[in-house]
Amino acid sequence: MVKDLWHSLAEARLLRQELVWLHDHGRFSPSRIGQRSGRQQAAGVRSDEVCWFDVDAADDSSGRLGVRPGPAVTVFLAQMVLLQSRLNSSCFLSLGELECHAACYEAGASYAAHTDAFAKDNRRVISFCHYLNEDWQEHDGGCLRLHGDSTVDVAPLSGRLVLFQSRTMLHEVLPVARQRFSLTGWMSARSA
Repeated sequence: MVKDLWHSLAEARLLRQELVWLHDHGRFSPSRIGQRSGRQQAAGVRSDEVCWFDVDAADDSSGRLGVRPGPAVTVFLAQMVLLQSRLNSSCFLSLGELECHAACYEAGASYAAHTDAFAKDNRRVISFCHYLNEDWQEHDGGCLRLHGDSTVDVAPLSGRLVLFQSRTMLHEVLPVARQRFSLTGWMSARSA
């Protein structure tokens, strides 16, 4: 699902300003792939920087386990919880956990084709990307490429929200020509 202007451009601008502040203050770190102790940097696979959010983080958190979100991100996360609740009731899902991080792709960065489910942990059900890039042009690159029955490229336009199935949708981020920000995450099944 692609929903344009899920946030107004003004709301998306506030979110972007918050992420730029975190980026400028060193709260982003090189992305890693894998799970738990097996996580590792793999620049040939994924070359963005990320900032994980944790609503329970202390204000002076090192950011290793997540930073406390600012006001705009807090509102965004609350909206995602409401969306998760709507998906539970309308699609008969059993979503309980929400993970979210900010992603920053600098010029030349990309993310190779992958799914969002781990081999031994398939709790992630719905993936989301919310883009915060004003005046994005085709030559800026950075599309989300979805590999379904046909290939679809989704431009990272400001205010656009994309939802897809975590376990089955092969997807990638094509190389970017200029800085690109998004809020990205997963809605996961409730633990038994």
